[in-house]
Amino acid sequence: MTKSTDNFLLTMASKSRERYQSSSQNISEHQLIERCGINKPNTTFPLNKDGFTFIAEIKKASPSIGELLPDNFDLHHQAQNYITGGADIISVLTEPSRFLGSLNDLSQLSKQYPNTPFMRKDFLVHPYQVSEACYAGAVGVLLIAGILSDSQLETMIKRAQKHHMFVLVEAFNKKELEQSISVITKLNNQPSSIMLGVNCMDLKTLKVNFSWFGQLAEALPKGLVCVAESGINVPSDLRKIVNWGYKGALIGTTLMQSNNPAQTLLEFRQAAIIAQQAL
Repeated sequence: MTKSTDNFLLTMASKSRERYQSSSQNISEHQLIERCGINKPNTTFPLNKDGFTFIAEIKKASPSIGELLPDNFDLHHQAQNYITGGADIISVLTEPSRFLGSLNDLSQLSKQYPNTPFMRKDFLVHPYQVSEACYAGAVGVLLIAGILSDSQLETMIKRAQKHHMFVLVEAFNKKELEQSISVITKLNNQPSSIMLGVNCMDLKTLKVNFSWFGQLAEALPKGLVCVAESGINVPSDLRKIVNWGYKGALIGTTLMQSNNPAQTLLEFRQAAIIAQQAL
């Protein structure tokens, strides 16, 4: 897969590689994989292919906006709001430099809410980090196609499947989308454990282009849960996304800035249900 030339992605990938190298000096990959098997379920989290999957995201900062934390922010309270609002999956940013996240956030939440599926979102560049997510309690990981070669993406998906984790493969443009589909198609032994995401953020300007979801709609494969990421601000956005063929949405900034994230999520869910019924 052709790597993105975007400086932001490359910078994030470089920082992630440094974190991996540091972590692997403290615990070997072999040891980490062994530890993952202690408390891990032997079945992969079932993805909802018939309904609409909501991934609610906890992120403390955004590169385009800055810090997102209200004065009274509480990590556990935010997660509880998402659960109350009906989130199918909670995404946790673990990138520290631009998103102020940590693996400790993920670990804390997965222990407090053991029946809630958590996904690690980061700029993962090595299978070690997939196992790291597993050990921290995640049942899924996000993998960014633009910073991984085809072979790297395939290897990291296989590592996730080894740990019975689901994968959200993220693409920013049509070329990455097509290449991601090609890799996923090769791994047809467990297609039910893979989702395909389209992120409408322009990485050169760090601004969203909502119409990008519609422009890439024709390229979406029918057999996968396809997720719209970024730029979802109001319930009417969900109606457009459903009509374009997406079966999931990842929503972060809007929920982090909401005074009542549980209610906001419920309103989004209702909009998606109505839109699907109208198809």
